[in-house]
Amino acid sequence: MEKKRTIHNNKGFSLVEMLIVVALLSILISIAIMSYSTVTNAQLSEAARTYEAAINTAIAQSMAKGSEAGKLTIGMENGELYYMIGDTATAPKEEICDARFTPRYIMGSTGGNTPGTGAPLGIPFADGCEYTIYFNSNGTVDTVNSTSGGISRLTFSFNNRVIEGFLYLETGKNDVIMHYM
Repeated sequence: MEKKRTIHNNKGFSLVEMLIVVALLSILISIAIMSYSTVTNAQLSEAARTYEAAINTAIAQSMAKGSEAGKLTIGMENGELYYMIGDTATAPKEEICDARFTPRYIMGSTGGNTPGTGAPLGIPFADGCEYTIYFNSNGTVDTVNSTSGGISRLTFSFNNRVIEGFLYLETGKNDVIMHYM
């Protein structure tokens, strides 16, 4: 008896199968990108809130306990932007953000304090640098003792999102503005 051979016609994937796979991959990649973007934007917003809270705490400390107690030191170490309030020998370093958010600063009162204008200009923070802002007992910036008159603008950016923190040196008021470039 002769065995009958069956020949299967196997030519690979059909066009429909391939389209389904491509569609599923596109959906999964879109979800991953949106999740990453959401997490990054939340971290960027948290950096701005941390910076704003540091300024408000330093002003409150200066008004309650004097200029030295509310001294705000901002610096970069090992790619991490941090702040300290009070004596730098004993105050803990609190993280603001890491270097992937491109922190930059502008010194003094001539730093273009127009919220929401332009790209994040300024000088990038470098490891080992610290800048100190002293506040007077009325909450204004003590430009005599502060490094170069104080940091008047601090920006954080990631991709096309920019967060600008403005410190108005004459009044001590601060604003945090978020926008897209």
